[in-house]
Amino acid sequence: MIKKITILLALLALFASAGCESKNNQQVNTNVFQPEIEAADQKITDKIIVDKASIPVNGWIVVYEAKPIPEEKQVKMGPKYERGKMLGYKFLPQGKNENIEVQINKTQAKKLMLMVQVDKGQKGILDDISIDAPYYYNMGPLMIVIGDGGSL
Repeated sequence: MIKKITILLALLALFASAGCESKNNQQVNTNVFQPEIEAADQKITDKIIVDKASIPVNGWIVVYEAKPIPEEKQVKMGPKYERGKMLGYKFLPQGKNENIEVQINKTQAKKLMLMVQVDKGQKGILDDISIDAPYYYNMGPLMIVIGDGGSL
């Protein structure tokens, strides 16, 4: 019985150390990163700057007008905005990306939704959202809503 517990503890220690630094300071797994999208509130012009966007597969940053969901239709802890008209998009190579400029069409919107979508259909072509669907992370689409300089 003690032998089985010792083996089990050794296996648990091995799994727990995966991704940690080894004794010679070399990382065991250097390709691990968290999917993310970051962009500051900014003046809405003909382009949007995305500070950071990372996913483990090729995809897209797609910019939509952010339409407010009426308060009576919102669910507790749910989103306050839904996708509106698509304004622009840019290819997002797998991995970590920074300072991404996305050209967008003219809009009167005060808030924009920036959504990461996976390039599942024809490679290198943004297909319909039913094909190049949103990338899901932590039980929801990887997206943010930004405003025109602090009006969120």
